[in-house]
Amino acid sequence: MADYQFHVELSLINQIVLLKASLWHGHLAKKMLVDRNLSKWM
Repeated sequence: MADYQFHVELSLINQIVLLKASLWHGHLAKKMLVDRNLSKWM
């Protein structure tokens, strides 16, 4: 039973890490898009 508990916690951590990574990538992509638009208008 302890193994199952450990597995559940591990998968939760993985999901949180993936979520943060995807949010960070989305943030970077948005920033790059904004930078490109700004340089276009400059």
